[in-house]
Amino acid sequence: MQKKSFIRAVCFLRFCASGLTATLVLNLLFSFYYRLPLHSDNPLHMTDYVWEKNAPWVKLTEGISWGRMDANGFNNRAAVENPDVIILGSSHMEAMNVFQAENTASLLQDALLESGSGFSVYNRGISGHHFLKCVKYLGENTRAASVKYAVIETSKIDFTAQEIENLLSDTIDFTPSYSTGILFYLQKLPLFRLFYTQVHDGLLKLFLPRKSSAIETGTKSENEKKGSTDSIHSNYEKLFSYIKENSNGKKIIIFYHPTGTPEKSGNLAFSTSADYFLAFSEAAKKHGISFIDLTDATEDLWQTQHKTTHGFCTGTAFSGHLNKNGHAIAAKALADVILRVEENGVAF
Repeated sequence: MQKKSFIRAVCFLRFCASGLTATLVLNLLFSFYYRLPLHSDNPLHMTDYVWEKNAPWVKLTEGISWGRMDANGFNNRAAVENPDVIILGSSHMEAMNVFQAENTASLLQDALLESGSGFSVYNRGISGHHFLKCVKYLGENTRAASVKYAVIETSKIDFTAQEIENLLSDTIDFTPSYSTGILFYLQKLPLFRLFYTQVHDGLLKLFLPRKSSAIETGTKSENEKKGSTDSIHSNYEKLFSYIKENSNGKKIIIFYHPTGTPEKSGNLAFSTSADYFLAFSEAAKKHGISFIDLTDATEDLWQTQHKTTHGFCTGTAFSGHLNKNGHAIAAKALADVILRVEENGVAF
């Protein structure tokens, strides 16, 4: 009896040792495939959080890239004190899918230096910071006297009345950071970090039955979009009034990068709503805010060079994050607008 118990104990210990060894080996391997630093709440309240200062990152899940965060916890080649141009945005601007020299902020900096403007550019793009969240933090980001331009990236312009109300009532979503507990320690392990990301991005949908709902079938979305044109314009008037009030007198540039999908005709199809686009662009113009629409540039890139602005060789074409082509046309458009505003003194 004692011998059997001893054998079971030995087997159990071997099982645990094998599992621990496998976990350590996988974490080591994944550290060269997908490694993100930890993040913590932003003490300056310019974003929900910042990444660990000067921490390295590797990302081969979508795109092939690696780099190091700057001294402030943002993805820049180097921290910039007293920048003239700041870039706010989501994971598209955080740009951990391309090398740092290929992202919008770096390319815009290069273009402005080449033009002789002497403007410095600083990227504060952070994952999860969609357009309305960037607007929420606009006041803090434009408070510094050195800032002349604030650029806000967005892949969406059809905001519902409720989404805008969440911004105005300060009930917009917040991304927490974990500095203690088991989640803090699990974040340090590339294997578990990648597994969490895959689950969060929809891995469970492959194994769980799909539930029928109004949101998934698009019924709710379509009903929301059936509001009158007047109500859409009214909601966007509130939104852009808020943006103007929180700009601290700085020039604001918004750029929109839709994802096109190819049609049999060879052209790209875009799902941008005409009513929302008109309301968005008119409200921006009314409040002296420059609005850049990259739809035509995206179509032109596809027609002339057969290149996409979204998607990677390690992912899916025409979907996902901005690739280096998308960053390039965004930087060029931004540089053109900034130089024209400097020359003429008015928004475009």
